[in-house]
Amino acid sequence: MARGKRKQSSARREERSQVTKPVSTEPEKPSVREYLLQLAVFVVFCLISALLIYLATDYTLGLPFFFGVLILGFFAVCVFSYMHDRLYRDEDEVDSSP
Repeated sequence: MARGKRKQSSARREERSQVTKPVSTEPEKPSVREYLLQLAVFVVFCLISALLIYLATDYTLGLPFFFGVLILGFFAVCVFSYMHDRLYRDEDEVDSSP
């Protein structure tokens, strides 16, 4: 009895492997939500860093400017990266096309 069950389960596995979705050659491009999540994580990192510096040194003279510039710069990089991903194809994508 045990041998019969093994044959049935292996037959089911073969059927499932044949029914799998075809793999697309085009890589998935990141969505806007992923870029916004990265920006939010970076902003939280900057705020935590500013808080830790304030608690350790009691110095706040240039912190808002410094971390503000970092956040704005990272925002600009996120926008340019998103636009590049949407408007241009990488050379690897062009070479792999049939």
